[in-house]
Amino acid sequence: MAKLYFRYGTMDSAKTLNLLAVAHNYRKQGKRVLLVKPKLDDRFGAERIASRSGLEATADLLVDGAARLDPADFEGLDCVLVDEAQFLAPAVIEDFRRITIKPGVPVICYGLRTDFQTRLFPGAQRLMELADAIEEVKVTCQYCGRKATCNLRLVDGVPALIGPQVMLGADDTYVPVCWAHWDDMTSRASKGERVSVAR
Repeated sequence: MAKLYFRYGTMDSAKTLNLLAVAHNYRKQGKRVLLVKPKLDDRFGAERIASRSGLEATADLLVDGAARLDPADFEGLDCVLVDEAQFLAPAVIEDFRRITIKPGVPVICYGLRTDFQTRLFPGAQRLMELADAIEEVKVTCQYCGRKATCNLRLVDGVPALIGPQVMLGADDTYVPVCWAHWDDMTSRASKGERVSVAR
């Protein structure tokens, strides 16, 4: 039976690079892959799925918050690959779950688990609840050798404590850090201390 996968990691953990490698391998074998991304993620262009390493591909399907997916549209596919799945509505995640049953296509979702305040994104939460397999894509903390589990948001070089959950950005906006560094930096910033976030 086809499965729903959630492969999560912090910023800079090469999630999109992994997605593009999986797509390449499927296509090299002559299999049909559908690349999906949220419509709101236009950082690299409206239809581009791009890795910081320079690899990129064109998305086959853009999904917005109100979208509902028709399982019939996924007939004949060998795999569905979803980038930035944390930005999808829970109802869309449920539709992907249904697609693994009928027509029976595996769906592999890549994305962040938590936001800059260490809170689950709604799409990620639904994936944690429904996925058959949950796998972490690991990277180390920007400041030490521990595993990064948090996304530190920077605004004008200062750790952010408040703001919207969704704020698109890249290396200048987010830093992958371990819990100890996230807690230390956000605690000190909340007290008005100047925090060094040199990269």
